[in-house]
Amino acid sequence: MTNTSPQVAPAAPTAVGLDVLFVDDDQDIADLMTAFLRRSGYKAESATNGQAALKSLRGREVTVIVTDILMPEVDGYELIMKIKQMPRRPTIIATSGNASSIGMDFLKSARQLGADRVLPKPYLPTTLLTQVREILGPRTPPPPDEA
Repeated sequence: MTNTSPQVAPAAPTAVGLDVLFVDDDQDIADLMTAFLRRSGYKAESATNGQAALKSLRGREVTVIVTDILMPEVDGYELIMKIKQMPRRPTIIATSGNASSIGMDFLKSARQLGADRVLPKPYLPTTLLTQVREILGPRTPPPPDEA
């Protein structure tokens, strides 16, 4: 007798939650900051624009999002507005360089749209780490060969 029960596809693996999603269109900065956060004991990933960040957020929990404001495709403002609509929204840290020379205060606008914190560029990795620690608490760094 043959088995006629329907074939069931294996369940997709559940996406692991993240401590920090770092969003910046400068890949070198994103890689540097993500690696620094990982070495400091946090689960961190990067995305190079808001669209990639939103894709990364699907089906997973992220506690902190650090986002640049000026990016291609989906900028930081749009990303902040979409994150605000999430039922369990992460804490948002908005970053941007000073555009006072053109009469813009990107970080003030980011705050008005819902960013919880702002961080003007340029900043040191340790300054970002301080903000992340204030939100998440300190973590134990992994052994050197796992960082």
